Amino acid sequence: LLELIPSVKEAPIQGVEQKMAWPTFFEPRILACGVDGQVAAFTPRGFGAIATLKDGAAAEAFKLSGLNQAGPLVGASWGRHLNGAEGLLLVSKVGALFSCPGARPAASAIWACAPASARGLPHALPVTEGARLQAAVAAVLNGALHAAVVLEEQPDLIALFVQEADSWLP
Repeated sequence: LLELIPSVKEAPIQGVEQKMAWPTFFEPRILACGVDGQVAAFTPRGFGAIATLKDGAAAEAFKLSGLNQAGPLVGASWGRHLNGAEGLLLVSKVGALFSCPGARPAASAIWACAPASARGLPHALPVTEGARLQAAVAAVLNGALHAAVVLEEQPDLIALFVQEADSWLP
């Protein structure tokens, strides 16, 4: 990917290939890195699988609940929330935020989610009504909620925001 950027003249970063056994017919579009070499992959409709990065490891499927009103998902982060609790922070195509607290679920179990506002986070990212996101992620970094947003109408532009008090700042 870095080779495609004209301003990058350095040698590209070398990746490490991992063989992974994903659930049958699983077509994820979203990834979130966890701890201890774990990766969660999601479909836009909330079906997921968690894999530990080891050769030949099989991913364990799970489902996200509480997303009936979310619409398709476009992004996720896995880490600590503002209240210090571990979990997922999900972003929907219209910018709504959902929190899924707690440790990863067991194989075939359900990871319960709710609107992020129920957990002291904003209910949505700072996008205008009617905007549709191509990609987005929100995560707590250094004690503050940060977000990166790409709109469908402007796929060449990444907007970065940080939340301070009750406002989003660019």
